[in-house]
Amino acid sequence: MRRTYFVMAAFFLLPLAFARRAQAQFVGPPPSGYGALNVSTVGSNSTQGDTPGVRVSETFLLHAGLAFGAGVDSNVSYSDTNTVSSAVTHVMPQLALTNAGRGTTPDIVLNLVLNGDYRQYYSDTVTSDKAVFGVGAGANLDIGTQGAVTGTLFNNFTRDVQPAYTIGAPAFVRDVEQPGARVRWRPGGGRLEEFLTYTFMYDHWESDLLNKADVISNTIDFRSSFKFLPKTALYLDINQAFYRYPNTGGGKVSSNPFHVMLGLVGLVTPKLTATLSAGYANGFYDSGPNPSTFAAAAELGFLIGPFARAKLGYEHDFANSIYGNYYDLDAIYAAWNQQVGSSFLAGLSLRYEHRDYHCPPMGSSLAIACYLTMGDTGDDRKDNWIGLGVDAHYFPRPWFSVGAAYQLLANVSDFTLNLSGTSTKVSFVKHQVLGVVSLTY
Repeated sequence: MRRTYFVMAAFFLLPLAFARRAQAQFVGPPPSGYGALNVSTVGSNSTQGDTPGVRVSETFLLHAGLAFGAGVDSNVSYSDTNTVSSAVTHVMPQLALTNAGRGTTPDIVLNLVLNGDYRQYYSDTVTSDKAVFGVGAGANLDIGTQGAVTGTLFNNFTRDVQPAYTIGAPAFVRDVEQPGARVRWRPGGGRLEEFLTYTFMYDHWESDLLNKADVISNTIDFRSSFKFLPKTALYLDINQAFYRYPNTGGGKVSSNPFHVMLGLVGLVTPKLTATLSAGYANGFYDSGPNPSTFAAAAELGFLIGPFARAKLGYEHDFANSIYGNYYDLDAIYAAWNQQVGSSFLAGLSLRYEHRDYHCPPMGSSLAIACYLTMGDTGDDRKDNWIGLGVDAHYFPRPWFSVGAAYQLLANVSDFTLNLSGTSTKVSFVKHQVLGVVSLTY
């Protein structure tokens, strides 16, 4: 039974990663738990001075927010068969402490953000994870913001809780810790801009059945930008990461993914922006399949009148995978944001991903969720992910809003897991509808 649950969990883990890409809009960035039901480490627009906040000292302001959401989840367990729907409520508090805002930017800026998401399901079929709580905490210290050289220390932590994909089984609890440092250098009045960033990450699953997917990574990113026109720049981005898996038995192998990208970002017309990049990527996996490929991205941004913005983009790359070594990624996305007057905001977002997996040798519970057959022969699995989000919010006051959001998350896959003569499809469709009331100060 424990092995069956582990394998079932392993091949369904991907919705947790994909869901982070399709969050509905709140006041600025999405608050904890909203839309994709994942906590955030980002503060709302109140930290930039949209709301007055409470002055707690000569230099620091405290911003607070509370959102309450209620609605329906059509497929709590991301299942194609025996789906369970449930009414759901969210209580989402937020605190942000900053010494910036109200039109000031000191030479040393400190921002602290704390988000929470208490989620309650009301279906009797949902048992062990009927009430869950996630948290996101972020800290950011910028030193020398007014000078040519700026140093940054940051740390982000999330504890994310998602319902299990087998009703009655323990919920998925994932802890992600990401400290790091960045140096920004802007010589020559800002025409040149250099970034050097280091990030450490520990991604941990609290369940003993899932922690074989735990990963420790170190990432170094260098970005050099040359602004040859007032609003147009060339950039070079070099990224080197190092992935290591502390637990054995999951079939995961160490890798050192590398990317080098050359790009252009700037204005095409006063109302059209373009971001183009192309380069080379290699996974440098210790064993098994390894990518050595062309990577590219393109995005167009549109300013449609004074109150509407839209963007359309495409990505081609590879990504490290929980199941196999990696998957090839082709993605298309689009978004629209509309403001009506000073009190109404609406948004639409759409993303499609095609993922072509490349599996390691068989012999592990994680690899079993990668191959179309139960051996290490035959084709690897292919998934097609679709995310759609629609939201609208009315602000009768700058600190108060009422709104609603709809989210679709679906996967169309050629993979079917066969355990003990039982076939289980990976494909699923999930709808979520929420009404939300929020207060920020």
